[in-house]
Amino acid sequence: MFDPSVYTKYYFQEILISYFKCNSILVKKLNIGPCNVHGDGFLSVLHRITINYQIEDQTKSINIVAKSDSNNEFTLEKIGPNGYDVQNKEIKFFSQIAPEMEKIFGNGTILNVIYIDKANKILVFKDLKDENFQMASRMIGLNEKHMKLSLSKLAKFHAASLKMLAKNPQIFDEFDVGMFSRKIDVFNKTCLMLFTAAGDEVATWEGYEIYAEKMKNLRKYFIENATRCFDVKKNELNVLNHGDMWTTNVMFKYDKDGNVADAIIFDFQFCHYGSIALDLNHFFFTSLNDDLYNHKDIERLLQFYYYELKKILLGFDYDLTEFPNLHQFIMEFYQKLFYGFVYASCIIPIMTSDDPDNNFENHHSENEKANKFRKKIMKNERFLKNFRKILPYFDQMGILDEI
Repeated sequence: MFDPSVYTKYYFQEILISYFKCNSILVKKLNIGPCNVHGDGFLSVLHRITINYQIEDQTKSINIVAKSDSNNEFTLEKIGPNGYDVQNKEIKFFSQIAPEMEKIFGNGTILNVIYIDKANKILVFKDLKDENFQMASRMIGLNEKHMKLSLSKLAKFHAASLKMLAKNPQIFDEFDVGMFSRKIDVFNKTCLMLFTAAGDEVATWEGYEIYAEKMKNLRKYFIENATRCFDVKKNELNVLNHGDMWTTNVMFKYDKDGNVADAIIFDFQFCHYGSIALDLNHFFFTSLNDDLYNHKDIERLLQFYYYELKKILLGFDYDLTEFPNLHQFIMEFYQKLFYGFVYASCIIPIMTSDDPDNNFENHHSENEKANKFRKKIMKNERFLKNFRKILPYFDQMGILDEI
């Protein structure tokens, strides 16, 4: 569990000496404040810190973001060392994987870490707000320009992992646990409770009776179908997945006219090895705005991503001899479509809720308060609008039938 007493002037003094590669820095003042916004993050504690320091005869300041373990015991039971171990996984990513990726694609694709404290499980980053990066709204989702820019960055990330795999096929062996896994099941009951609440809501919709009945019958297969998506198969295009690619894990920069000009991907707590289609299902069904939240636009953006990935791999001098064609790539996306359905049906209401009761304990508990919360968030207007629209498509694709 995170101990805030770690954050002293001396602690950050050592960080700055390491970052600036100098012999001496004197930290004169710290301003430490919370960075988490309600609903944007549940698994870690983020602090935005302004450090006033003296180097040689100059007084300067720097803004950083420090990311540490959750300080909530209930949360740590799920995502700590006995669960998903997300903080240690991200530390491993930035220690072992990110430096090799950056040798391939340079800066500007993923967030750069400036200090790794393994003993206290703390990651320190420069504050991207100083470079005029900002988050898009998770309540609205991403338009076409934001999506294409994000997909281009994601393609670089995936392409770099393929390049690394070509050199060392075992490099991601330690990253073998995703959102669903045969090794860890701590989120399974939660997802099933949310899916049940979603099905109960659909049962109240006129004209959706057949879908509600199918969703009810699907409960007994729900977890297995989701977990099966994460079973690694040699004939699929396997990469290091980001694992939680959605609106609030990308920051954007805009030009003077307000046009989106750049993007940075961050938060690698759930990165894992598996089919490339997992990240794409996750991203599309969590992050598209209402105008794009339909299967035709998803297929169009999927085609854009495919050609972007192929172009980047050519630039990386990657051997494309066994690379799938577009048809094979799209078929793999559909083979993992159940994972997209999981997010569309029961996770989006959490992601797009600003309810004051939207917290980790209410997501995962089985008491009356948590049950009422799950029922309440299924009335989320954006969820109601988009799930009404996309549910018949999922049924047409066979997702509501036993797989």
